[in-house]
Amino acid sequence: MEKRAVIKFNAKLGRSASEIYILMKKVYGTLCLSKSNVFNWHKRFSDGRNTLEDDKHTGQPSSSKTSERIEKVRGFVANNRSASLRMLVEVLHINKETIRTILHEDLGKTKVCAKFVPHTLTGEQKSLRISHCRDIISAYENDSNFLKSIVTVDETWCFQCDPKKKRQSAEYYPPSGTIWSNGPSPKQSIQPITQIEVFWIVFDFYLLKKMDQRTCIKFCVKNEIKCADAFRMLTVAYGEATLDRSNVYRWYKMFSEGREDVNDEERAGRPSTSTTDEKINEVEKMILANRRITVREVAEDLNISIGSCHSIFINDLGMRRVAAKFVPKLLNCDQKQHRMNIANEMLDSIRDDPNLLQRVITGDEAWVYGFDVETKAQSSQWKLPHEPSPKKARQVRSNVKVLLTVFFDCRGVVHHEFLPQGRTVNKEYYLQVMRNLRQAIRQKRPDLWKNKNWLLHHDNAPAHTSLLVRDFSAKNNTLMMPQPPYSPELAPCDFFLFPKLKRPMKGRRYATLDEIKTASKEELKNI
Repeated sequence: MEKRAVIKFNAKLGRSASEIYILMKKVYGTLCLSKSNVFNWHKRFSDGRNTLEDDKHTGQPSSSKTSERIEKVRGFVANNRSASLRMLVEVLHINKETIRTILHEDLGKTKVCAKFVPHTLTGEQKSLRISHCRDIISAYENDSNFLKSIVTVDETWCFQCDPKKKRQSAEYYPPSGTIWSNGPSPKQSIQPITQIEVFWIVFDFYLLKKMDQRTCIKFCVKNEIKCADAFRMLTVAYGEATLDRSNVYRWYKMFSEGREDVNDEERAGRPSTSTTDEKINEVEKMILANRRITVREVAEDLNISIGSCHSIFINDLGMRRVAAKFVPKLLNCDQKQHRMNIANEMLDSIRDDPNLLQRVITGDEAWVYGFDVETKAQSSQWKLPHEPSPKKARQVRSNVKVLLTVFFDCRGVVHHEFLPQGRTVNKEYYLQVMRNLRQAIRQKRPDLWKNKNWLLHHDNAPAHTSLLVRDFSAKNNTLMMPQPPYSPELAPCDFFLFPKLKRPMKGRRYATLDEIKTASKEELKNI
């Protein structure tokens, strides 16, 4: 940009492209633009061009975004509003980014989550709701004091302990490495551009002309042109937009003394009356005493503005307000130490035997429901800007459910079985499961069975750690992989198998065994 500004400046003065190239070669040396580039930009500026930026390129022609494929995407999304990008890629065989461009730019669609409503109303219920609302409106129009005579009542449950909302549990968290930090700093999301930031981005474009003139002054200094001559040249090139004489002389003097930067120096600004060391210390003490205190409360207590208080939080103390993460249970010191010891033992075992994890067979139980509520992401749909947001009624899991017990290793599922109706998972049932597991290992993993070097891993459920099951494992020389308490992230079934198993089943209804037995042939086709 600096070199283009110099070419524009000299072109305004009527210099030829050859003269400009010689002058630039003298100033910039090996960093000078090539001769063809100087001649090219000189021709553009001579023809009346003012901008220094490159022209926008059309880019490589799209091989995927055709009108035919746009219609394919439009038809597929119209039939299935909940279709994901991955599903569109697999079905239509179009690049993922191309589909994303078609959806957002060509079709103007965005994917939004359905809003929860108390109940999905039928047509009769909707008409009844409209008639009730009309009756209330007509009664209010006839008597303006109608609402004052109403006594309304309802019931609600009040709990001794009700979990806080995510916003209520948010705390101010210091950056890592500080004296009073108690853990690593949380990950921050990308913040959108604020209105003030947009103003400064726009304002920067108005400063470009000023930067161009400073670049030209610097160019004149390099070519040993006198300051008075440089001011006359700037007046010819920029006319009324030229910097005043004092500014030109001041910048000429700075560049003559060796300055290279054309930008303004940072200024201290107006001295702050609120962001003082005393106020910062007071704010820090209040936060350490109550991590959930709000900016408004601090501002009111210290009698400073909310903006100054917010600046102290973010800029001076480097703190961010983050929501607390849910964990199964808050561990005490002994449980944390036990967890650390087990983790270190497992790491040492893996260092001694890199193939250790290939010999581990892990298992657990999970409830599988006849109908499970779909997740928020699954219920999201593609919509146009003028369309209303989709809605869905709150639903609960069905009472029809079965307990699934699964054991698997790095090669796949070794054994699975369902809990018979009317039974519970106790030590007798789990003992039979262990016998069935040994038979499955003998048939499906003969190499592990022959060498007797497989390890069993399960959590600390009462049935798993009962004396009966432990005696059975000891008699059969079954090696056990330890599992620290309340640590689902160390159990592959909890963080890997069951979430992937249940996700495709959410939002679908599966027929029960009794329904299958009593269904007709036509009904069986739809099940």
